[in-house]
Amino acid sequence: MWIHAGYMLTTPLILFESPFSRVLNMFVPPFIVRGPADFGWILPSILWSMALEIAVIALLWLRYRGKATPFLVAGGFIAAQMVAMGLLSDLPMLKLVLVAIGNAPSAALWLTGFAIGALTSWSGWQAGKRRAARIKAAVAPA
Repeated sequence: MWIHAGYMLTTPLILFESPFSRVLNMFVPPFIVRGPADFGWILPSILWSMALEIAVIALLWLRYRGKATPFLVAGGFIAAQMVAMGLLSDLPMLKLVLVAIGNAPSAALWLTGFAIGALTSWSGWQAGKRRAARIKAAVAPA
């Protein structure tokens, strides 16, 4: 139960970066964005938001070491995203890919995300059925 609950709680933790970076851009100097001249502060606010997420994960790990595995997994993904955003933001190939994604029809992106989510849900459902069958077989009288 702890593992499942932990993974469920990491979802809002990962999503925390987006609104918090916007709060930084609205209220915290020097991250305030007043116009195009301040767009350079957007990426640092995102990186600082992710750093705060990692700090929260570290506190959770210190408090609940044995039960914090889901948070450590999320922290690994957040750290990888920080490195990618911090070091690869000016990579020309990445800019081409992002422009292509930005120019793609919204329906295509939505349907792709929906398909990935549906396949992930189906895969999880199937994995749960296999585990339940193994448990049932293990406890069945001979």
